Amino acid sequence: MKRLLFTVYLLSTLAVKGQDTAGTVHIKLRAGYALPAATQNIPAFINTSQGNSVSYEQVNVSLGKGMHGAFAVTYIFHKNIGMEFGLDYLYGSAFTSSYNYSYDYQGKSYISVLTNSLSANTFCFVPSVVMSVPVGKATPFVRIGCRLGSGKINSESIYKDDLFGEITEKWIYDKGYAAGFDAAIGFNVNVGKRSALVLELCAIGLSYAPVKGNMIESTVNGADQLEGLTKSKKSITYVKTYSGDSTDENSPELKLKEHYPFSSVGINVGWIF
Repeated sequence: MKRLLFTVYLLSTLAVKGQDTAGTVHIKLRAGYALPAATQNIPAFINTSQGNSVSYEQVNVSLGKGMHGAFAVTYIFHKNIGMEFGLDYLYGSAFTSSYNYSYDYQGKSYISVLTNSLSANTFCFVPSVVMSVPVGKATPFVRIGCRLGSGKINSESIYKDDLFGEITEKWIYDKGYAAGFDAAIGFNVNVGKRSALVLELCAIGLSYAPVKGNMIESTVNGADQLEGLTKSKKSITYVKTYSGDSTDENSPELKLKEHYPFSSVGINVGWIF
């Protein structure tokens, strides 16, 4: 009990020392790189090699992998507790899978390769609570909040065959909204009276379900095929439920909503002033 009381007293003493006064406003800029977390299996994302024997490799995906950049405003409203309101942009890294197949035709050997890639971009509003305890020139902090925003998934499929040539398709999936959590632990190091260097470890839990899908490119050996496709072949609407046939060629194809993982763990470096 005495140890607990002493710990509470010590933390309260540190919190008072060097704390921001109520009403203080800080501007924060940060950037970093995130690695995938809570990855999932996505249909067609399997590395396959087929020749004399067949091998398979599962590709696990979380589209939150990539570069982050953020701008935030922090308002201190009570001692070392504040609210941070941030805008975060993700420029996602691509995940790829491939299907390799070798075959013989009229006495000659040929190879065909299908390569699929997925990447994403998101723009999120990130409100959070920030709690800090100044210790000398360093200020450890914890940030806990949520992420609200929208995203875009970029999909590309390239089929190359030694005999038949090359087929390319590109899709964009967007118009949906995402909600999840955002948490970070780190510290600020004072480098002047009004500025500090920021280093933080950030965890994001997020999934995203697009509402629309649109094909933006379709070529066969370099020749455009997009104009000749019907609406149902180059446009998708994702819904929670539907009944009957969804193959009206003059309307977007109906499909059930698909949730894509966007969770990540990363390191951010920034500047606060």
